[in-house]
Amino acid sequence: MLLVGHGWGAEYTFYSVNRYSWEGIGWTSNAYSHNYYAYLLWSIGAVGLVFFLRYWQLIFRNGLRVLLQDGLDGDGLYLLGCMAATVSLLVSSLTGPLLNDVKWCVIFGVISGMLIHIVHDRPNENAITDSDTNLK
Repeated sequence: MLLVGHGWGAEYTFYSVNRYSWEGIGWTSNAYSHNYYAYLLWSIGAVGLVFFLRYWQLIFRNGLRVLLQDGLDGDGLYLLGCMAATVSLLVSSLTGPLLNDVKWCVIFGVISGMLIHIVHDRPNENAITDSDTNLK
């Protein structure tokens, strides 16, 4: 199940040694994990985790390309701010499942949309155009 995961909301069983949490000391089941990436690996598997990380890698690669080409002029400051906020949320996900909360999902979604919009507005010098394919 490591490849495809156990599904969203799947619980895992562990031995709790904290007498003040869950049902005290002993075996307990829970769907909560302090590490969001471990939670993604458990729920959607290695395939889903790779897709999640690849998405952010593409966004940041294209964002850095735009920053290097345009600098901080125009939308550059917005892009830099969105990238900084996203890095903060992604790093914070190592110690807390922020994206399990609807409020953080909305914030993350708006910031992602802004990043995609700013990056998508720029021409890509590697893109294949009609003039490259000699189609008329």
